[in-house]
Amino acid sequence: MRFLVVGAGVGQVYAGRLHGAGHDVTLLARGSQIDVLQERGVQLETNGSLIAHNIAVRPELPEGEEFDCALLAVRYGQVESALKNAEQACARTDRALHPGLTTTNDPC
Repeated sequence: MRFLVVGAGVGQVYAGRLHGAGHDVTLLARGSQIDVLQERGVQLETNGSLIAHNIAVRPELPEGEEFDCALLAVRYGQVESALKNAEQACARTDRALHPGLTTTNDPC
């Protein structure tokens, strides 16, 4: 499956786990995290080993790309600012997820 993960805080964990399970993942990040993540990848510690996942990291939604699922992984207070990307992602996917809030296949 193709996943879009919006938010590079806890979203790194979701993105890394999904990538490790063999899924195609794009991570939307902002600020200085973009350069760091593009350079070193998403690094997760698993069983005492640091594993780098080479995930596509973008500052904005890639033009023309479609996803099977969009995961909004931002703090509750950041949801409003992330909605622009989420709305665009929902136009390109049939499922949107926000951990702790809702899972829906209704339009965002």
